[in-house]
Amino acid sequence: KEKIVPGLQSLCVSILDDSNADMEKSVNDITDYMSKTTSNELKRKMEALSQRRGEICQELAQVRKKLYDVILQERGTINFKGEELSPSVIGNFLFENSEELSYITGPVDPQAEIPLTRDELVALYRSNGDLSSSDEAELKCDLPDPSFILDPETFLNLHNSLI
Repeated sequence: KEKIVPGLQSLCVSILDDSNADMEKSVNDITDYMSKTTSNELKRKMEALSQRRGEICQELAQVRKKLYDVILQERGTINFKGEELSPSVIGNFLFENSEELSYITGPVDPQAEIPLTRDELVALYRSNGDLSSSDEAELKCDLPDPSFILDPETFLNLHNSLI
């Protein structure tokens, strides 16, 4: 009886008891409840609970639809350079190659301004098509250590001494 919701406990009667005390208490509790509650109140509570149940069912349906859409998107494909790839395959690739693909070295401030003008951005993206394969190979080379680069004056002196 203690494991039942308090509102329903008075409906529980022990049939193992020799006395009718449990039965009498249940009947008294039910009679007491019915004397304090009108049918209109019960009807209002029932309608409010029914409306709340409908809202919960709608929310549940929306969550299920969102979940279904996410699953559907994950099973969908993305066309990349003529190859159809699923988001999970792309995610696994990015995870496995995270060291090579981690271009951003720190946190990015979403409010920061882009340091290029619109024209500079257009020129930058246009340059992607202008680069030859030898240009790309050259760009992949490591930059020299700045400490080994001669300053202009030393370079000029060295150049003049060789002439």
